[in-house]
Amino acid sequence: MTLLLLLGLLFLIVKGILSPIGNIEKHYFVPHIARRGIRAGYQTLDVLGTLLFGSLIISSAKSKGYTRKKDRNRIVTLAGLIAGAGLFLTYLGLTYLGATASSIYNVEISRSALILSYCGIFSWKWRSYSICHY
Repeated sequence: MTLLLLLGLLFLIVKGILSPIGNIEKHYFVPHIARRGIRAGYQTLDVLGTLLFGSLIISSAKSKGYTRKKDRNRIVTLAGLIAGAGLFLTYLGLTYLGATASSIYNVEISRSALILSYCGIFSWKWRSYSICHY
């Protein structure tokens, strides 16, 4: 399921980069944007989930035969870098999608409504096969 979610997000991001729905507003001000972003990340468990997944990755590395601490640290660090890069690129792409929508939608639009609107705009030719069928 996670793979399908990532592929769907990748599709939306690539489609949004290739054919943006609007222009990025140059003088667009959102009050307390950093605070809102941190809260949004907290609500999605991006920070707290790392503790759970970190211990899961360490256990998995042990079960795969990485018994020496040096080897285990190397593989866990590599997994963390890959996961961090994936999160960074995903959020960078979603940020770009939100920025291109700034000339169309009000700042009060929810993130869910924004993604669903992109799904409607970018849906495939046949509605029943849309990436965001809802």
